Amino acid sequence: MSFITNTVLLVECHSGSRPLELRFTTQYHGINSRTIAYLDKPNLTVHQTISDVRGSYYQEKTVFLRCTVNSNPPARFIWKRDSEVITHNQDNGVDIYEPLYTQHIKSHGFVLQGETKVLKLKNLRPQDFANYTCQVSVRNVCNIPDKSVTFQLTNTTCKHHNL
Repeated sequence: MSFITNTVLLVECHSGSRPLELRFTTQYHGINSRTIAYLDKPNLTVHQTISDVRGSYYQEKTVFLRCTVNSNPPARFIWKRDSEVITHNQDNGVDIYEPLYTQHIKSHGFVLQGETKVLKLKNLRPQDFANYTCQVSVRNVCNIPDKSVTFQLTNTTCKHHNL
């Protein structure tokens, strides 16, 4: 019986094509490979649906905020409404989930696995018109700072900007 070993040979943090990188080389079956730690800026997209409820008596508006980021190690997502952290099942009008598919993007010669979290605001209420922030983190690996993107949801217009 043979065992396959995966031994870390080198770990270092340095500047590279991204602001701060953690490079480590591993040996797998005698073959060396390199992995880079990074955290790209998150991307936020917004989608709204309007559906008739109870025989067109009124319309229900639902907004989906989709936050996607490329990172290594996998990012931790934090959603905020204004400055308050939103947690899953915090209230009946909000849901946070991962979509069923994963996005793959080629960048800097690597195939990146995009991670996504969706914030669903069901049947918009007055308190839902606020600033929403998607904050992503690799938990300070190599001192890589958290990054975020904010979207202002209003009943008349929407503003979107990166921080």
